[in-house]
Formats: sequence, C-alpha cells, structure tokens
Amino acid sequence: GVVDRLKQLGHRVIGVNSGARSGRPDKYANLKAEMWDKLAQWLREDEPVIPDRNDLKDDLLTPGYDYDAGGRLKIESKDEIKGRGLASTDLADALALTFAQPVSGVERMARRAKYAEMD
Repeated sequence: GVVDRLKQLGHRVIGVNSGARSGRPDKYANLKAEMWDKLAQWLREDEPVIPDRNDLKDDLLTPGYDYDAGGRLKIESKDEIKGRGLASTDLADALALTFAQPVSGVERMARRAKYAEMD
C-alpha cells in the first residue's frame, strides 16, 4: 500500500521484500540479513552520520542473529523480537532498507550531507 501510494504521488520508489532471496544466497538467508549486514559494515567502517536518537540506537541493538544449517546469516524476525517482549525495530529497519539497492558515490555524499543537517 505504501509503495503504491508513493508512486501515485509521483515519487520514484523501489518496493523491497525483506524476505526475498538475497543477492548472495550463499551468505545470507534472505534480503533482510543482507541489508542488516551491510548496515552493520557501514556503521563500523564508513564513519556514518545518523541522527543522534536513542530510539534508533535501541532499534539497532535489538535484533539477534544466527546462522542457518547452510551457514547463512539470518536476522531475528519481528515476531521473535516481540516474543521477547521488545518493541518493533521500525527505525532501524527503515535504515537497513537503504541498503537494499546500491548507491552511487554522489548519492552517498548527498545522503551524508542531508543527515548532517538533521542532526
């Protein structure tokens, strides 16, 4: 529904199904695991600029991870997180979604500038 509405409003949107097959099925159980792993790498290596929000930080630290029988990374599902009595990780999931598609260097610099202004 959200993707369709944004398209109706004239926005360029790419729908993402986090349960879909990863671009690296040998390494990740699904696209969610790939996005979250790329997010984790970015947070460790690229000197990211993200909003200084405790709710975002909490979301980033909430999901657990494991490996399936094939040795592929899998991220704890929202249902499993809720089963532990914790809130949904909507903010961190939104941030992880930004890793669903490659971003050019120019777009990356513009994104950093935008987030720096928000901080």
